[in-house]
Amino acid sequence: MKKVLWCDLHVHTNYSYDNSSKNTMARNAQKAVELGIDVLCFTDHIECCHVNTFDGFAFDERLKEFEQVQKQFQGKIKLLQGYEMGSPHRHPKELAFLRSLAPDLIIGSVHYPCYYHGITDRIDNAEYEKLYNAEVRAMVETGGFDVLGHADMPKKYNASYVADTDFINKTLELCVKNGIVPEINTSSLRRTDVPQNYVETMPSVNAIRHYAQADGKFVTINSDSHGNSTLGSGFHETYEKVRDCVSLCYFQKGKLVPVE
Repeated sequence: MKKVLWCDLHVHTNYSYDNSSKNTMARNAQKAVELGIDVLCFTDHIECCHVNTFDGFAFDERLKEFEQVQKQFQGKIKLLQGYEMGSPHRHPKELAFLRSLAPDLIIGSVHYPCYYHGITDRIDNAEYEKLYNAEVRAMVETGGFDVLGHADMPKKYNASYVADTDFINKTLELCVKNGIVPEINTSSLRRTDVPQNYVETMPSVNAIRHYAQADGKFVTINSDSHGNSTLGSGFHETYEKVRDCVSLCYFQKGKLVPVE
């Protein structure tokens, strides 16, 4: 059986606001090589809301460092660079700027739905999930990015989360229509606050099967690592569950590259 490329296309470094200064590209690349990962993409956070990482982001410095690390590890691993942008449909000018930098990949994700709805008071989990879903739906309908990040992220933080299967399925159908590839985010598999039989990827394997039935062909399987100790985590076990219905890919200069 042909070996499938081990790709991790959602990785944060010290250029992300929620990371340690020690979590450099070089350290991640070295760890990935040790693990046997074939393709690694750095996707640091770009947020344009009350958490603003766009203004003052070290775009030039980051690109220069990336090119140095890429050269350092040439022949050992394919290194790519991109961004994870929060609610890109709300910030078309900033999204256009990111595109002008010709990154390999832009992940569109929702992190702060309450901000965009003007909610400052604490709301219950069910209401939060409704806001999150509405923001994801609007983002996918607008498009302009390559990969949909953690489509149902509330499950990662809310032990009482009950997936809205209809929402997830219709969102993945929209991905097919708008040429967006969903990631299967494995970071939720690292949860320890709920029974293991509850733990599943974001979105679930069943949701990806629906995506395949809706003519979805490609996915990415990503760790969403914020430290190199979790690089590539959950890849192999997740791939075994979906390999019969979808294929893997990565992106280079915004273009989809099939792995298989």
